[in-house]
Amino acid sequence: MMTDGPTVAMNDMFVGIVVFIGKLVVSIVMLVVGVLLAREGPPEYTAGLPQAAVISGMLCCLFGYAVVCIAMTLVEAGNKTVMVCWLENPNALATSHQGEFDKMKSIWVGLGRDVRAKDRDAKLYDKDNAEDSD
Repeated sequence: MMTDGPTVAMNDMFVGIVVFIGKLVVSIVMLVVGVLLAREGPPEYTAGLPQAAVISGMLCCLFGYAVVCIAMTLVEAGNKTVMVCWLENPNALATSHQGEFDKMKSIWVGLGRDVRAKDRDAKLYDKDNAEDSD
C-alpha cells in the first residue's frame, strides 16, 4: 500500500518554491518603486535626506516583503488545508463542489494514486448515481 507522505512533501516543496518566488518578485518590484519614487518624485519627498534612493528603496522593499509575507502565509495555509481535507475525505469536496472534485481527482489519478474513502463502508461520491434527498 502506498502512503501519501511523499506526495504531500512534494506538494509542500513546490508550493514553498512558488511562494518564495512570489516574495522575491514583490520585494524587487517594491525596491524599484522606492528608488524611482526617490529619484523621479517631487524633491520635497527627499529634501535633506542623504542617499535618498537607497533609503527609500530599502524601506519600500521591507514594507513590500512584510505585506507579501502575510498574503503568502494565507496561500500556504489554504493549500495545506485543502490537501489535508482531501486526504482525509475526498467525498466531502465531491458533495459540495463537484467541479473542483473532478479536477483534483484527475490530478490525483494522474499521479498514480487512487481516490478512496477512508471509511471502509463509505462509497466514493458519484454524481451520475447520486440519489436525490427530497
